Amino acid sequence: MSLVGLLDCAAGKVRLDQRPSLRNTVQQIVGGSRASCMKPESAQAFSKTLSKLQRRNEPTIAERLMPFLVKRDRTVSADEEDDEGSILSGKEADKSTLRSFELDHLDWSIDKDFARASVPFPAAETRNPSDFGIKNPKPDIAYGFEPYAFDTQQQKALLTFEPELSGGIISPFFVIQWKGFAGSMQTAKDQARRDGAAMVYSRRKATARISLTSESPNYLDLASMAFTCVINTEAAHLHIHWAEEAEGKTDWLMAVVKRYHLEEDDNIRDLRRALHNILDWGLSDRLALVKSQVDLYQEQAALAYGHGSGPAKRRRVGDINSVV
Repeated sequence: MSLVGLLDCAAGKVRLDQRPSLRNTVQQIVGGSRASCMKPESAQAFSKTLSKLQRRNEPTIAERLMPFLVKRDRTVSADEEDDEGSILSGKEADKSTLRSFELDHLDWSIDKDFARASVPFPAAETRNPSDFGIKNPKPDIAYGFEPYAFDTQQQKALLTFEPELSGGIISPFFVIQWKGFAGSMQTAKDQARRDGAAMVYSRRKATARISLTSESPNYLDLASMAFTCVINTEAAHLHIHWAEEAEGKTDWLMAVVKRYHLEEDDNIRDLRRALHNILDWGLSDRLALVKSQVDLYQEQAALAYGHGSGPAKRRRVGDINSVV
């Protein structure tokens, strides 16, 4: 484990440029088309509200602007043959339907501390994390899954497979940090760097608790990558977070996916599309993957404790990749 990425904001950009497959996957998630988009009048209403908030504090700005950026309901493509509906952004489907994020098992925490020691830190480092400015994350908004997205047995298994990072929600994958009039965008980015590293670290620890025949970088990326967005009254910066092994150590990396100027209506519409796409990706690909992993964890635990027959099975990565 290293401090690369946690302290060096430039490292992630260089490393993402060296990973075209990961970069393309992220762009497909963020930039996927949607069944409906933000109406021009909604973008204008956002701009008008924003103009009134230039000297307001962070909580006020967040409360007034979030309803424009993340709606309670969204129009998604739905396959007539799929009772649950298809909520994969950017995919063609036979019809569209209005669905609620919350009813699709999205859950979120507001201004809540992550679990202690959630940010990865080298065990061999003699100085304290605080000496490097590494504090425990406290995101303005953290998105994950509600417990009822999982059945009773899965919920029990999650207690040891992937303990709660943010109390009350399961496996957070997206964080938003707001800054008000007096807030620093750089401070928000530093906070997001810690938030993202904590989410990736939590997912990688969970993935390490199951036995797979191989762990390709692509699989680990899909199983553990996370998103953050930092927003002030002028701009929004969207980031991807992931981890890589280098020289026997794990680097925790962050890179800008896209920057949005909040004075431009088309940028406002693009920002909402990106935020909705990330949430839909979480509710489809990531949720399916977590469920598959926790089922495998239960199978292997049962076999290890003699509740199954034969030796414990090692599942191929491709078996789980099929849900991604």
